[in-house]
Amino acid sequence: VTRWSAEQPLILKACGTTDFQLYSILPISQNFNCWVFVGELTKWVGVSNVRFSSLDVVDHQMRVYAVGPASEKLLVGFVNTSNNQVVQVICVIRSNGSVIISSDGSCTNGSI
Repeated sequence: VTRWSAEQPLILKACGTTDFQLYSILPISQNFNCWVFVGELTKWVGVSNVRFSSLDVVDHQMRVYAVGPASEKLLVGFVNTSNNQVVQVICVIRSNGSVIISSDGSCTNGSI
């Protein structure tokens, strides 16, 4: 996790013919109480409105609503911006085709 700004720019390295670099640029919002949602850690594109439809913060924890085929395993990430730590959470899509994933590591039924 690297923070950058106009005063401290993100420095990109040149790529060769057999390598490349992939950066995920994520916004930090004051509305989300020091959490940033990274999305699925095993995907090239971690966040899609097809997979994730809602996001909120309750009791200082970020929660996202995910959908997909029942029994599918998801590995998602959250960044705690107070210490730049990445929190990884593994959840399984429930039989109803959805799951709520929280930055505290919990996976629950319901809606946001």
